[in-house]
Amino acid sequence: MNEEEQYMKKFFKQVNIDEHIDYERFYSKYLKNMKRSNDKITAQCPFHDDQHNSFWFRISNGCWKCEAGCGGGNIITFLAKIEGLSTREAYKKLLKEAELLDENKEKGKMKYTLNDYSKEKSCQLNS
Repeated sequence: MNEEEQYMKKFFKQVNIDEHIDYERFYSKYLKNMKRSNDKITAQCPFHDDQHNSFWFRISNGCWKCEAGCGGGNIITFLAKIEGLSTREAYKKLLKEAELLDENKEKGKMKYTLNDYSKEKSCQLNS
């Protein structure tokens, strides 16, 4: 178990973040020109000067990709990249936003890690 997983086990409980995050609302804070098509939303990529909608994400699981080559991943990697955070900080911020984090409770009860989330959503984790 690496240092990141050990940290996560100390602070977070087991959750399915998909039940608590509205991905369309979350991404709308960062994206322009959003257009919905079934389970996918396209938009202008926030990581480069985009004149066309080269960025997309899935509404069902929050996984994203820039077709112009800026990367891809899950909601955690997106938040980390856009706000200049570590993946650990981004995960913690998402749990706080979803009101799933209570740092005052006893530590050491988490069984669901950032890597577990990434594997479950079939998104590659690039930390």
